[in-house]
Amino acid sequence: METNLTPKHHRLRQTFSLLDLSSLSISSVGPAFSISATAGVMVAYSGIYSLLAVVLVAIPFLLSAFIFRVLNQHFPH
Repeated sequence: METNLTPKHHRLRQTFSLLDLSSLSISSVGPAFSISATAGVMVAYSGIYSLLAVVLVAIPFLLSAFIFRVLNQHFPH
């Protein structure tokens, strides 16, 4: 059984559509909303020190972001 499979070369579009841009903007706003929506509940249940815990947890994330930026400068691919 023989098939005629010809390779088709498709190029990716280099533009963003409205659907692409709206999903990118919604995904970037989502984490900020969840943090602001839960901050009041966290403080109500565990006190003011919960906000300090959020700040302390942010320090390793910022450090890892800086490390990834440095790695990306040395190894861009």
